[in-house]
Amino acid sequence: DILAGIVATGLHESRDLMALMDLGTNGEVVVGNRERMLCTSTAAGPAFEGARIWMGMRAATGAISAVQARDNGLTCQVIGGGEPRGLCGSGLVDAVAAGLELAWIHSSGRMANRKEMPLAGAILLSATDVRELQLAKGAIAAGLRMLTARLGASLEDLQQLHLAGAFGNYISRASAERI
Repeated sequence: DILAGIVATGLHESRDLMALMDLGTNGEVVVGNRERMLCTSTAAGPAFEGARIWMGMRAATGAISAVQARDNGLTCQVIGGGEPRGLCGSGLVDAVAAGLELAWIHSSGRMANRKEMPLAGAILLSATDVRELQLAKGAIAAGLRMLTARLGASLEDLQQLHLAGAFGNYISRASAERI
């Protein structure tokens, strides 16, 4: 819950400008400090929860939850082990970051030489999945930029950025920065 995140991060007591993103079913964004806080909600949850992702699923047994680029290929971690049944949000962010690292996905989000990117077992990442992630990321970024501008500040003025929520606690920070 966003209020718990505000209290846990100390945003409400901070002199510095901070941002909090609660990434879950929706993407709630708060920007402010002890003087003033603004909040908005964005439509990011469908991609992060596996909805609208071709082989997407919630973070449960059988979901690919982590992907890393290794030796010009991919290594995937599956919740509970065994054969993968789908791809959850943290795996989606990792898969796109790994695709960028291997140059299988261009910086524009287009697939380099394919329509799908094989992950593990029969699980594939589609070009449409990459687009859904771009839309979710764009919604969150727009919310952050909008709130920061309404406070008369810029993104460079933010001293801290906190991620919270069910998805926010499991996302790889390095992959999030890469995408």
